[in-house]
Amino acid sequence: MSNHPDDAEPPCRDLARQALQQACAVAGGQKPLALQIGTTQSRVWYWLARARHGVAAEFVLPIERATGVSRRLLRPDLFSPDQSADRAPALPGRDPPAGASK
Repeated sequence: MSNHPDDAEPPCRDLARQALQQACAVAGGQKPLALQIGTTQSRVWYWLARARHGVAAEFVLPIERATGVSRRLLRPDLFSPDQSADRAPALPGRDPPAGASK
């Protein structure tokens, strides 16, 4: 086991893992969830078992749409509780969506 700071899991990882487990339960398992969001069962397993940050960012919103499990629970490092439910976080170097305040 390594004691390197970069190897430590983020503190929110357990909550995110539980949220993904909940999404799997709602969907009927890892494979049904994977089919609903356009990926493989093995990738869902990887997010649960090995991925340092949990669900890949590009799958958070599809999981939320498919299961109702909040994006804030799936990736609290990307979606803070005070963000509007209708807005994704701004990405560095990208313009905000039309109509969004700066």
